[in-house]
Amino acid sequence: TGVQLEKGNKATPFEHRSFGEELSSCHRYFIKDDTDYRAYTNHESDSGSRAGNFHFPTIMRDVPSMTASVDAGSITFQSRTTHGVAMTIGGSVGSNTKFTSYEADAEL
Repeated sequence: TGVQLEKGNKATPFEHRSFGEELSSCHRYFIKDDTDYRAYTNHESDSGSRAGNFHFPTIMRDVPSMTASVDAGSITFQSRTTHGVAMTIGGSVGSNTKFTSYEADAEL
């Protein structure tokens, strides 16, 4: 730490950024989370599957590739954007279904 690389031959003052700012910048490229999240869903079908949206903590630099696990049923991503995903959780799942982990990858 304490090192800043710059292009060119003129140094600028050292840029001090908080941990939160640095983490937010990193999350533009990659997010991996193993925290249980309630899979908020806004529609339940007759078969018991649920559909809904999940929003990322930071707007990503590009549409990410996604992987995720849920504690019941299976997950299908209907659409992905830099802001989040629309998904369907299939099978007989309840309103308390949770993500057990997810990864969103928008690296260069």
